[in-house]
Amino acid sequence: MGWIYLLIGIALIYWFSKNKNISTTQSNDMLHTQSTSSLVAPPAQALELDPEILRIQKEAEAKRKHAQDLGLPELFSKLYFEKIEYYPAWKERKFVDHVPDMIEEAKELKTEDVNKFLKDVGETVHDKYMKGVRLTIKGNTYVLTERDESSFMEYMEKDFMGYTYLELFENNKSVLLLEFKHYSHEWGSSHHPYRIEGFIEGDWIQLFKTIGQEAERLSKLSDARWKKEQAERDAKKMKKNFGL
Repeated sequence: MGWIYLLIGIALIYWFSKNKNISTTQSNDMLHTQSTSSLVAPPAQALELDPEILRIQKEAEAKRKHAQDLGLPELFSKLYFEKIEYYPAWKERKFVDHVPDMIEEAKELKTEDVNKFLKDVGETVHDKYMKGVRLTIKGNTYVLTERDESSFMEYMEKDFMGYTYLELFENNKSVLLLEFKHYSHEWGSSHHPYRIEGFIEGDWIQLFKTIGQEAERLSKLSDARWKKEQAERDAKKMKKNFGL
């Protein structure tokens, strides 16, 4: 019978030992949880923007939409990159029938000219490739600057997309800043409106809309004149070749 009491004693010792370990583990876990929870930061609360910032954002977005509704990105996309950019050369070569009469003077601006102008009017001078055109219209001066943000690696690609910023100054004050996506291909390049970065409303809007309408009229007139002259040349050639 002695061995039975021995087994019962061993079982009791094992049971007490196991319960003690469980209790110790639970106590350690509780201490660990308490110490860890004290290191966890409370959940972050959303920061409220200053009412003045919210007002500026709202009004700027409203002006951006107004400029979009006026069609200014599309107007300057075609007017500048297809017409105004070439006005200095056209005037110099006496292609006056391509330039609206209201434009009294058109001068080409190179990178150093644009940077000097920006410095003189207190604007940021960039280290990017820049060019522009200075127009004199009804005694007022309008400067359009073109800044290319494309990287050198993009230029190395066959077909690349960069960004071009076109800014309009009226009497040395910035009134319009447009961002374009610039696509370059083997057969040429194209600019597509992307974002309006600045806009101050004024009489210049109607002025450039009028210039755009006149430029379109002159282009159609020039095309019609060329077609007529080409038809006359072809008729003269056919008359000779066919004995007419």
